[in-house]
Amino acid sequence: MNDDRQNLILHLQRNPVLAADRIYHVRGRGYVYAIRTECGIEEVSLPNYVRDLNALREVWLSLSYTQQWEEHIELDDIIARNNPHLKDDDVRIAVLVANATPKQKAEAILRTIKKWEEGK
Repeated sequence: MNDDRQNLILHLQRNPVLAADRIYHVRGRGYVYAIRTECGIEEVSLPNYVRDLNALREVWLSLSYTQQWEEHIELDDIIARNNPHLKDDDVRIAVLVANATPKQKAEAILRTIKKWEEGK
C-alpha cells in the first residue's frame, strides 16, 4: 500500500466527520483537503502520518482502548516478522516495538482497523 493511500485512510480514521468528497489527490503533493474560506477554496495538505510519529499518535488516540491494545499486538507481529533472527528474544523485540518507525506503526493501525491492503 503506498504512503499516500495510507495517509488518506489514517486521516479519515482520525477525522471521520470530514467529507471524503472534499479530499482529492494532487500530483506531487499527495492528498489535500478542500476547505471553503472567505477568500474562496483553500487546499490543506493532509499530515504525513507514515513519516510523522506526532501526527500518527493523534490517530492512535482516536482508537478505542481495545483497538490500541490490538495495534500493539499487530506491531509486535510486524517487528517479529521483519526480524526472524530475534524469534525467541522477547526483550529485543519489545525494544524494537518501543522504537518502531512511523511506517511500522501506520501498518499496525491499518491492520487493526482492517484497512490494510496487502501488496498495494
